[in-house]
Amino acid sequence: MYLAANDTNATGETGEVRTVTYSTLGGSGSSTDYDYIKTRTLAVVSPFGRHFYIGTDLGELRVMSQGLATQGVYRDVRAKNMFANKLQVNDGSVLYLRSSNRVRIMNNGSSSTYSDLQTNEIMAHSIRVNSETTGDNFCIGAASGELRVTSNGLWGGSHANTIYRNVRTSGFTQASSRMYKTNIEKLDDIALNVINRLTVVNYNLIEDPMEEKQVGFISEDSPEIATLDGMAINTYKLTSYNTKAIQELDLKVDETREDIIFKIAKLEERLNKLKAA
Repeated sequence: MYLAANDTNATGETGEVRTVTYSTLGGSGSSTDYDYIKTRTLAVVSPFGRHFYIGTDLGELRVMSQGLATQGVYRDVRAKNMFANKLQVNDGSVLYLRSSNRVRIMNNGSSSTYSDLQTNEIMAHSIRVNSETTGDNFCIGAASGELRVTSNGLWGGSHANTIYRNVRTSGFTQASSRMYKTNIEKLDDIALNVINRLTVVNYNLIEDPMEEKQVGFISEDSPEIATLDGMAINTYKLTSYNTKAIQELDLKVDETREDIIFKIAKLEERLNKLKAA
């Protein structure tokens, strides 16, 4: 059975097949002159090798159960590929992407070139280097602040309301090349005094006061090794002061040793003179 429409209408537009109520027949031909009704069929197939178009002027394309917009519920859409400018949640607040293996974000038309993901937060059990891209390093960028490891509550609005977590790794490497630094000068012999002014304390964390006591510093009481905001300890600076203090202490030990050797030699000289007398 064929439903045929004119190739073009009076204005030169391609003709259409329309399903309308009988009472609105006889209109001017404008699409707005009619009341449209449902069409029920098993399938709609496009001509071979041609695109299939579903047009809507101002509204949405909705896939519903038989009750449609008044009593229906939304139904699934199954396709091989989907091309769209936006994808957002319909009901509720969570959007689900389901996969039996993984979700990959690729460049248009590519199955080998990855594209970026921009979002506010990522919640996952693990994150690692993509072995299918170049490079072995894993980079986390911060515009001008810090990389902070906190509880799932993240930044609590202030340091007092933020719970920080431990980091466990096989090593920590501090970038310290000359290419990153300027105004380089040797440190004066002040490190031993700095170390002696530091107060090492025992303490419990407020989040778990019953936990085993820890040993460390209070940043507010240790300005020489504190960060700029005074809320943390700069361990690289502490290590550097410790190294310099050991060097200063070693120099003092050498000087003391030489002084003792000199005094022993003087005592031996006096003792030998007394024996000779």
